[in-house]
Amino acid sequence: MPALSPQRIFETLAAFQRTAALRAAIELDLFTAIGEGADTTAMLAQRCSASERGLGILAAYLVMIGFLQKHDERYSLAADTAAFLDRRSPACIGEAAAETISGKAQAAAFATLTEAVRRGGTALPGGGTLAPEHPIWVEFARAMGVPGAFLARLLADSLDQEAKGPTKVLDIAAGHGLYGIEFAKRNPDAEVFAVDWPEVLAIARGNADTAGVGPRFHSIPGDALTVDFGTGYDLALITNFLPDLKTTTVMLERIHSALVKDGCVAAFELMLDDDRTSPAAAVSLNLALLATTPGGEARTPSQLAKSLESAGFGRVELRELPPVPNRVMIAYK
Repeated sequence: MPALSPQRIFETLAAFQRTAALRAAIELDLFTAIGEGADTTAMLAQRCSASERGLGILAAYLVMIGFLQKHDERYSLAADTAAFLDRRSPACIGEAAAETISGKAQAAAFATLTEAVRRGGTALPGGGTLAPEHPIWVEFARAMGVPGAFLARLLADSLDQEAKGPTKVLDIAAGHGLYGIEFAKRNPDAEVFAVDWPEVLAIARGNADTAGVGPRFHSIPGDALTVDFGTGYDLALITNFLPDLKTTTVMLERIHSALVKDGCVAAFELMLDDDRTSPAAAVSLNLALLATTPGGEARTPSQLAKSLESAGFGRVELRELPPVPNRVMIAYK
């Protein structure tokens, strides 16, 4: 028998330290400071308004976990740190991502995970992150702009949505709006109708204006579970929203009614394999949904296909989107 070690237990229980260290560095603007040339402990302490001892200990930890590099007594940024955590980078996601992924709402949810497991759903009041106009979705829309643009291109490539004449697109729980915006960029005759809370749609509107498609971007403010979508849509996009819901049939039936004959819906999300223990991103999502929603869960492709068929859809196709673990399921009316 091999010798057993409790190391994995200790590392997992101490994983919160990595989160705290990264958040502290973001809040101190440490990565931007190093990018601008404050690359010694003394310079960083002055630039970040912190003690030299404190900055030295934090920086050493960040070297250990790979966010910084150190040569002699000077620090530099790892490649991904420079790209995503230096404020000067157009791809910077630092503060917004930290608040969305490890902010107060998520911390509160996971602090009550034991009770959520007992209940089978969030122990947070008011339905957790599905509470009306929960502020986490505004932060999410701000934080996910950079990865959202990349994923939107993958989705549009998968659906082969180049210019195809007049197209009416329904983007449900649109968030940053970049999925629908990508279709509008590719097709000058596409009109996008985005559904989300008003404050979230304000961010999506800004993204549409920046992309040059503002006149063809239309807002449908309100609760995606109840607001009137209208009709006549050729394509409906459901991006990373169905897993939040305990049941999907009513939502899918409403979408089915909103589509024209031969229209289709594209459900883009992290899906579990049949063993429900892979891929890792979907398993992690499932735990987060348990902690933050009343009954949301990641589903397998077969579960999602069954829901689509129950809602009245016909032919269903599943497509992989390498290099990301997300998948898209397309169903035709």
